[in-house]
Amino acid sequence: MRTEILVHTSFKAKMAKKHNTTRQTVSLALKYYNNSPLARLIRKEVKNMLIEEANKIENYLIEPED
Repeated sequence: MRTEILVHTSFKAKMAKKHNTTRQTVSLALKYYNNSPLARLIRKEVKNMLIEEANKIENYLIEPED
């Protein structure tokens, strides 16, 4: 089973800029290629960013079509 956190390039760019590193480092962290303290921090912060994005979605009651 392949473990990877899939996110848009913009999320990767934000993480790279925030941690003064490269997008490649962020990509490798999200692919669990390495397990350094920075990689664990990046995964944790990306997970939190995804949760924040998901919480912006309003829940709509979808009515079944007749």
